[in-house]
Amino acid sequence: MGTDENPIFVSKLINFYASFNLLVDAQIVTESSNNLDPLHWNMVISLYVRNIFFEEAIPIYKEMLSKNVQPADFTYPSVLKACGELLDCDTRVGVHKSVRDSSIKWSLIEERRMLRDENRGLQAQLKDTAEVVQAAGELLFRLKEAEESMINAQKRVVGAEQEAAKAYEQIDKLKKKHEK
Repeated sequence: MGTDENPIFVSKLINFYASFNLLVDAQIVTESSNNLDPLHWNMVISLYVRNIFFEEAIPIYKEMLSKNVQPADFTYPSVLKACGELLDCDTRVGVHKSVRDSSIKWSLIEERRMLRDENRGLQAQLKDTAEVVQAAGELLFRLKEAEESMINAQKRVVGAEQEAAKAYEQIDKLKKKHEK
């Protein structure tokens, strides 16, 4: 593609694609560039996270690492947000280890903010899960009620059939008695 020599052009191209929500094209430009500067990777990862495509952000981060591009301090918040939203604990642990092992001066305030954001995402997912469990419990309760109603209806049908059979027997007896 010839973008290796001009990182400014790559940045502008990524921004262009992002303005039209062509995130895959922005990703292709980034991956085809052999520049070891994490800026372009950070741009693409944060674009996916901002557009709520968390499942795409993690593989891009892993591809970044596989190309020996060292993450920067702007890489981690987006990747950790994606991990939190996807409940991807394995990758999250690896990212935290990478932060700890890197030479980045990671401020306590930034780490606290990042953990708070992760916590909010996990709490939202927990709330959603609790709502689903509650709805499932309500459905189960309704199902049991419907099952009980069906059993009672079947009992009434059997009782009615027995009464109808007795009535037919009495009718037959009366017919025979009347014919004699």
